[in-house]
Amino acid sequence: MKNLISLLKKVGVFKAIGISALIGFILVIIFLVLLPKNSNSQEISSPEKWKINSINFVAGETPLTKGITLSPVFSKGKSTIMIDLNQELGELMFFYSPKKWCSIGPSVGFFKNTSWVGPIASLNIFNGHVTTLNWVGWSFGNPEAIGGGTTNSNVDFLFSFHQVSVNYFGVEGYYILQHYQKNFPGHIVGVKYTFALGDNFSLFGGYAYMFRADKSLWSAGFILLFPEK
Repeated sequence: MKNLISLLKKVGVFKAIGISALIGFILVIIFLVLLPKNSNSQEISSPEKWKINSINFVAGETPLTKGITLSPVFSKGKSTIMIDLNQELGELMFFYSPKKWCSIGPSVGFFKNTSWVGPIASLNIFNGHVTTLNWVGWSFGNPEAIGGGTTNSNVDFLFSFHQVSVNYFGVEGYYILQHYQKNFPGHIVGVKYTFALGDNFSLFGGYAYMFRADKSLWSAGFILLFPEK
């Protein structure tokens, strides 16, 4: 029996099953705790429908994206789905908000042809003037493999991303602590300015500096809002 267990460990079966089960167990417990316990007859007879809230278009390079990225946002009640799409990645983040200031949920995606999964959480406090984002992901394969990333049964740490932002009058200043695979952690600071052109359309521009890489990141784009009718 011990020989069989050792063999399974060598081929990574226990590692893959263990990490996936742990992530799933944690997310299930979180949702069981946070989901509302009661529902009324009006909610049953008139269920809310998913609607599109906004579309974000950004060009350039940010701490999370590179190139041209399209990001639609959908919502229904206390649930929100955010999607990012560009030439090297696709990701979906699902948030459930038990309180207006707290959102948590799972996320999935692919990066350089390698799939990944992980939990994500955010806080929105002081009337939106301070926000945080905490995000961790494990990949099924190595996106940086020679010849291009591929998806397989090997489960490895891919990234962690921790951001604190301060927002006032359309100006957002932020600090990020970012880990990627087994590289040294990276420290990033940045600023983003958003200004509205009407009620449903905004333009923005951003700059960030990566200390360890000694690299500047520039980006610009627009946000199209879809108000409720």
